[in-house]
Amino acid sequence: MPFRLKPFRGSYYSLTSVPWYFHNAFTYIVRYTFLEFITPTPLNLLFYRMMGMKIGKGAHINTTNISDPALIEIEDKVTIGGSVHIIAHYASKGYLIVERVKIRKGATLGLKATVMGDVEIGEGAVIGAGAVVTRDIPVVHANHRWKINTLPGGLYRCTAYYGFKEIPNIPRLLQQVELPEYTLDPGNVTYFLGRIVLIPRRAGGVFYWRKKLYVLMKQNAQGTLRFFRIPPEQVLEVGMQMEI
Repeated sequence: MPFRLKPFRGSYYSLTSVPWYFHNAFTYIVRYTFLEFITPTPLNLLFYRMMGMKIGKGAHINTTNISDPALIEIEDKVTIGGSVHIIAHYASKGYLIVERVKIRKGATLGLKATVMGDVEIGEGAVIGAGAVVTRDIPVVHANHRWKINTLPGGLYRCTAYYGFKEIPNIPRLLQQVELPEYTLDPGNVTYFLGRIVLIPRRAGGVFYWRKKLYVLMKQNAQGTLRFFRIPPEQVLEVGMQMEI
């Protein structure tokens, strides 16, 4: 590469940001031309290494949604699931911030998880499907575990926070939540969950075998009930079928 990408914080339109533009432009050209056809194989690992990514032994990368590969380090036996996003940059208060991402030995990133810049995933950590990691906090203090927002119509929204070394447990969380007018009984709570059943079809621009592989990996991914420790007898599931 003609420019060496380094961590920086500054304006989008500055000389410092030029290497960042060139680095990602080349990455995206390869991504949207042929990288999809060689993922996951040793060839996609070779490409990322050529772009400056540090990849350990036995690592598996099943995604092309990677930006700033020169600032990403993946240690031994790391598994990057399908459609995972790893982005070593983000915007804050009008500035572009480009920082390193490090994923320690034996970590697993589930389907469609997102990891942003300036984050370190701990050794053996498991990032659940669809999770978004913006801070490298291993454990969230109990005083900052949850936040309640009052919505119109007598509704409440509870936002929970967990570190990357913690395992979410929604029933236990509900025992701690305090609402102004209600007392929650986790045993009487009904959980409404959505479910999408993917059906591969031969038409389209993606090879049929890749669609079948994607569906198989999604079926084998850790489910929502197990990840959030939700009792299955208290779940009402709403599903739909979608062709890909």
